[in-house]
Amino acid sequence: INTRLCENRSTIVSTNCSFDELLRKYGPQVTSRLEGEYLLLSFSGRDIRLLRKERGT
Repeated sequence: INTRLCENRSTIVSTNCSFDELLRKYGPQVTSRLEGEYLLLSFSGRDIRLLRKERGT
């Protein structure tokens, strides 16, 4: 993460973990860096793959 930030490189992180789970897995340094330097987006709702399966599409 630090290298990408220092080089002004774009970064996308995708996870099913909650922020608390990330904190437990990666510690306060990494999660603080993510929270302080990146825009965090949370998506909620039903899984589109399951919806498609239910609809048969």
